[in-house]
Amino acid sequence: MFCEEFFLIFSFLFLLSCSKDDDKNTTSVVTDGGGTVVQSTVLPKKINVESKYAPYTLIFDYDGKKIKQCVVVGYNKEVYTYDGDNIVRKEVLLTDNTLLNKHEYKYINNKLEYYLAVIYNTPSGNITNKTVFTYNADNSISYVTYRVKYNGDLDPLCNGKLFFLNENLIRHEINDGSSTRTLEYSYDDKNNPFKNILGFDKLLSFEDSDYVSKNNIVEYKSTFKSNYNNITDVKKYTYKYDLNGYPVEKKSDSSDSKKYIFSY
Repeated sequence: MFCEEFFLIFSFLFLLSCSKDDDKNTTSVVTDGGGTVVQSTVLPKKINVESKYAPYTLIFDYDGKKIKQCVVVGYNKEVYTYDGDNIVRKEVLLTDNTLLNKHEYKYINNKLEYYLAVIYNTPSGNITNKTVFTYNADNSISYVTYRVKYNGDLDPLCNGKLFFLNENLIRHEINDGSSTRTLEYSYDDKNNPFKNILGFDKLLSFEDSDYVSKNNIVEYKSTFKSNYNNITDVKKYTYKYDLNGYPVEKKSDSSDSKKYIFSY
C-alpha cells in the first residue's frame, strides 16, 4: 500500500470547531496590565461542505483552545486527549461509538517524536503503523513509517520529508521504494482557520498541510512517479475572508466544485 494512504485513513479533509452560536465570530482576547492585547484567539465552530456528490457538516467542541472532539454529522467523530498543551491521542468512532482507528502521539523536547496509528477490524485484523520523525538542521523534518508486526518487529513501509517556509509546509516528499510522490503547496497571506487550535501544528500526521501551516493553500500540486506512471495533478482554491483575515468561504476547482462555508 502506498505510504500516503495511511495519512488519508486517519484524517478528515478539514476540521473546524463549534459553540452554541454558529453565526458570529468568537474571539478571546487576553490583555496585559496596561490593556494591551497580547493574544487574540479566533476558533472556528462549524464547516458546511457543499458538494454535488456528498455534502456534509463538521462541528467542533472545545475546552478553551483545546479541541475535545470533531463530529462529522451522521457519520463519525474524532475525540482528542491532551497531556498539558500536547495532543497525545486521537480516536475515530462511528455514531454507535465503535472504534475505527486511533493515533497515539509521543513527544520529546515538546516536538513529535513518533506516533502509532491503529486501524481496527480490517480483513487482516488490526493494523498498527509507527511513524518516527527526525528534525534536521535545515528545518526540514524526515520520517519513516513502519508496519508493526505482531511480535513487535518493525517492517519499513515508506519514508518522507517535510519542508517548511515561513511556518507553512511547502513540500512533502514520499518514497515507498517503488514509487514517489511529491506534494507542493502555495499559500495566501491570511489566517489559517486551524492556527489557534492548541497542539494541531505539532501533529505532522496529516497529508493535507492545513493543520501544520499558518496560512491558507491557494494551489496544491501532486506529482506521482513509478515505473509505470507519471501523473501530475494541480488543484487551486479561492477564498472570501472576514474582517480578521480568516476564511469564511473556500472554493476548489475540483470536478464536484466543492465549497466550504466557515462559521466562527
